[in-house]
Parts: sequence; C-alpha cells; structure tokens
Amino acid sequence: HGPLTLLVNAVWGPQILWASAEHSELTDEPTLFFAGLTYATDEVAVNAVANVIVMLAVFAIPILLMNLLVAKMAASYSDIMANVDSEFKRVFASCVLVARELPRLPAPLSLPWDLHRLMLKICRTQEAADTKRKSTRAGEVARGQLAVAQLVGLWEANASLQ
Repeated sequence: HGPLTLLVNAVWGPQILWASAEHSELTDEPTLFFAGLTYATDEVAVNAVANVIVMLAVFAIPILLMNLLVAKMAASYSDIMANVDSEFKRVFASCVLVARELPRLPAPLSLPWDLHRLMLKICRTQEAADTKRKSTRAGEVARGQLAVAQLVGLWEANASLQ
C-alpha cells in the first residue's frame, strides 16, 4: 500500500481499496490507508474517520450558515441605506396620508369630531347625487381633471420611489 493506493483511493473512492484487498479475509492486515498509518484495524479506522467527519460537519455547518445569514443581512442593510432618503420620504408620506384621516383626539373625546365628519360625508353624498342630476359645468370638469392629474402624479411619484 503505497502512493499508488492513495492515488487510486482519491480517484475512484474508498470502495476500490476494499475490493483490491483480496487477501483481507485471510489475514488481519489493514486495507485502509488510515488504518495502515495508525496500525489499527479497518473497523476502528472507519469509525475514527467517520467520527472526525461528523464532528467537522456538526461544527462547520452552523458556522457557515451563520456566516451566510450575516452576509444576507449586511446586503439588505446596505440596500436600505443606499435608498434611505427615498425610503424615509415614502414612509413619511404614507404616515401623513393615514394621519389625515385620523381624529385629533382619543376615542371617547373624538365623538363630536366623528359626528361632524359623518355629517360632512352625508352632505357630500347628497350633493354628489344632486350634481349627477344637474348638467356638469366646465369648472367641475376642470376640478375632476385636476384631481385625476394629482392622482397620476402621486402614482408616478410612488412608482419612482419604489
């Protein structure tokens, strides 16, 4: 068992070493390279190598996975930090739009404000029904076009931020 045996083991795998030792059933000579180095039996050598491989896997795989997690988190953080200004503006605009609809006081104290908003909403729906019956004027059409233009502008701004 010399360097040629090690080369054969590296190319074709360890099964060739077991097959090449036809006399292994007749003698107690080791057939594995590690067994020949340590003067141990083949069973002890296989168990020792298997234990080393398992221990390496148990310790190396979690370290590699943690390293991968840290790299992914660093990449995500750098992407967010590259767009921090636009991200802040987008989140702030979202908060402002939500806050415009909220009452100015907590729930029990905001009842008059909520009733006022409810009455305005009812009046607007009645006015909308009345204006549908009336013919549209040029000013109303212009206001509608302006509202659509504002919505398109907001949509384009949101699309450009994303």
